[in-house]
Amino acid sequence: MSKFAVSIVGGGGTVGAAILDQLQPHFGSFDVRILSSRPSSDFAEAVRQGFTHCQISYSAPAEELIEVLQGTQAVVLALSSQQGDIEATSRRFLSAAVQARVPNVIPSDFSGDLDAEHLEELLVWNGKRAIRQYVRQLQSAIEQDANRQQAFSWASISNGSFLEWALARGFSGFDVVDRRARLVDDGVGTFATTSVATVAEAVVAVLEKFRKPDGQALNRSFHVADAVVTQRQLLAYFEKHTGATWTTTAIDSDVQLADGLALYKSGQIGPGYGKVITSVILGRQVRYADVATFKRERVRQNMKDLGIRAKEGIVEQAVADAIAAGREAK
Repeated sequence: MSKFAVSIVGGGGTVGAAILDQLQPHFGSFDVRILSSRPSSDFAEAVRQGFTHCQISYSAPAEELIEVLQGTQAVVLALSSQQGDIEATSRRFLSAAVQARVPNVIPSDFSGDLDAEHLEELLVWNGKRAIRQYVRQLQSAIEQDANRQQAFSWASISNGSFLEWALARGFSGFDVVDRRARLVDDGVGTFATTSVATVAEAVVAVLEKFRKPDGQALNRSFHVADAVVTQRQLLAYFEKHTGATWTTTAIDSDVQLADGLALYKSGQIGPGYGKVITSVILGRQVRYADVATFKRERVRQNMKDLGIRAKEGIVEQAVADAIAAGREAK
């Protein structure tokens, strides 16, 4: 049986690198090519391991993108936030994939529940929501095209917050160097968090479903999480592993959300994004609860469908790793 041809668009960011790590043991089943605007020297280790690299401009003419995707059986968009306009780039590659008759895609919308009620009010997820809607439009158009005989399937991963990334970037509210914690609504709001490794496992599991369809419906989002935690639980881990009592500051989520939206609307995207994300994910915003926590039974069932498991003890280990990284940064 020939190998299943997969093209990873991006691959240099946190998620992309983790996907490559998870795919390496599956070389017997997958032929993986990295499509990136970065040179092959940035992927020397991946190439040494057996991945193929193709440097391509994300703004290349559509015909060039279509040509490079010919023969691909699945496209995974693993674009990082540092790679420009993710929404525009995603649209270009998704359109090219359809025209190249690629039968399967995984869009780059790793996030919370993008179908949650009221989410459009928060603005910061609208780009990812637009990509999801665009994929659905492509699917609908293909289903109505009597001349296209090849099927088209998509699947996305909804993973809540990235555990390690949130700790490292301060989105979880903790300053490891100064041992300070910004507790939103007293730090008791629950939120789903997922390690990058688990997200990557979910991607590979979806690719296996593309490769060997098992009858389960695709054209959907799979919800995954390693844990549902609170800031207070994280604070207990930080204090345990540093042997010190941390300084805490109280943050009102309603005030911070309003500030964040005002900043975002004024064009201060970075600061606005941070305030909106932390107020919704960490706070007791009942109106937006599904964005942060999903529905636990759905997560359990989706992970069972994918054949993956939550990693026990991963949250405490991630805190310990963040502390170690903070010490190195001093």
